[in-house]
Amino acid sequence: MARIALDLCVKHNIKIAVLADNGPSCGCSFIYDGIFSNKKINGLGVTAALLRGRGIDTFNQYDIELTHSELQRLCGFKQSKRMVRLKRIRLA
Repeated sequence: MARIALDLCVKHNIKIAVLADNGPSCGCSFIYDGIFSNKKINGLGVTAALLRGRGIDTFNQYDIELTHSELQRLCGFKQSKRMVRLKRIRLA
């Protein structure tokens, strides 16, 4: 699944990904420790690490302000006065 996500990001020129935190694949800041103790540790999931390794910024669902700031930086404007088209790709 991580490779499919990367291929889609490259194909559609996606520079930012918002991923669900805490999971073993999409965790952007925390992941579960992997031994079913229900403890979270600092780290990246497989997909998040793969995307970041290819220069795609990853944010979790709680970092909406950071995501917005990064979109503004990438689009080259300070105030969001125009709509930015975001591509949402559903992985089945």
